This record gives sequence, C-alpha cells and structure tokens, in this order.
Amino acid sequence: MVKQGLISVNSEEVKKSDIKLTENDTIQILWDEIPVLENVTLILHKPAWYVSSDVDEAGHKSYKHLLEDCIFKNLLKVAWRLDVDTEGLLVVSSDWKFIHELISPKRWKKKIYYVETQNKLSQQDIENLEKWVDIGDYVTLPAKVLKLPADSEKIKQFWNFKDSTLSQIPSQPIKWQDAILLEIVEWKFHQIKRMLEAVWNKVVYLKRLKMWDFELEDLLPWSWRKVL
Repeated sequence: MVKQGLISVNSEEVKKSDIKLTENDTIQILWDEIPVLENVTLILHKPAWYVSSDVDEAGHKSYKHLLEDCIFKNLLKVAWRLDVDTEGLLVVSSDWKFIHELISPKRWKKKIYYVETQNKLSQQDIENLEKWVDIGDYVTLPAKVLKLPADSEKIKQFWNFKDSTLSQIPSQPIKWQDAILLEIVEWKFHQIKRMLEAVWNKVVYLKRLKMWDFELEDLLPWSWRKVL
C-alpha cells in the first residue's frame, strides 16, 4: 500500500514504510484518518458473567468481546480484575507502566463498590467493617461504609463522585433488602465477599463504581469510553 501511494502521514504521501511516528502524527489510509496513539486507556462497564481475562474461561466470554468495535482491543490489559459474577468498572490500558502504578500494593488506590447483602447490616457490623475484619489469611485495613439509601448530597460528602456516576447507584436494592457503598484501599482475593462473610453476611450483588480517579460514570453495561 505504501508503494502504491495509498498511505499518507500528516497529509503527505509516504514512500517508505519504516517511518517513525509520534502521538502528534496522523495516518491517512485510503482517505480514512487514523490517529497515532502511543498509549490508550479505556473505561468499560463489564456486565456479570464476563471474565476479566484476555481469553474465554470456563464457558464465560472474555471482556474483549465487549470491545469488538475498538481498534485498540488487542493492545489492552486489565488493571484490577472483577469476579465473573461482579459487574461495573474495568480500567484497561496499553500502558504497562500505568497499569503497574494502578495495581501496585504499595500505592493504596481507593476502590468503591455498591454492595447488596443477604441480611441487614447492623450498626455494629458497619463499625466492624470500618475498623477491621479477619478474612482468614488477612486482617483488613479500615474500610469506609455508607448505608443506603442516601440522598446524593450525603453520598457526595463521603465520595466526590461525578454526577453521572451517581446515576449508577440504585435508589432501592435491586436483588435483596440491604445495600451499602463500600470503599477499600487494598485488594485481596474475593475481599469484599469475605469481608461480609466475616460479619456473618453474604454479598448477593456487587458493582464497582470507582477505582482511583476513574469512575463508571453513565456507561451502560457492555459500553466503553476512551479516557486517556
């Protein structure tokens, strides 16, 4: 295609294919314009029953199937996976250094979830979660808990959510009788589920709303958006 004069860079026809490109350049192929991106980061609303791995597992489809219309999908890796039965925010990026920054256990990145529980949480349960709980192989750091329902102003006093993310918090529990917002800073295997089990309860619905500076915003399930 280069030899046939079908490719241009910055509107100038190129004759050699070994041109080094930067993020400020633009490629034109058959009059279609393609931006040059050194790295790309997306947010994705993963529905339940998709896995956060790059390939299908145990009969469940990979999140990559949700990115069929994304030309960067084969470059992307997940920062902080979600369980197959958990929905909500995935952050995916081609920037390995950036992913490491997000997932490093030394960084203490905040993660906020909407959680529905099988049984009602007592004030003592909430105080235990906010202090620490023993989840078997680990004693958790203090969490932050807000009992729902709560009005948007009260929620904003706890977390500076974008208005679009507030729309992701149901006004009433979807599947069961009690719901909370829960913030953790560390990440252990099935941590939230094990935290609720430690106070003699069970998670019946789990949705990630925020991770570090990234939020689910108003993304519908199966939808994605480029953010960096």
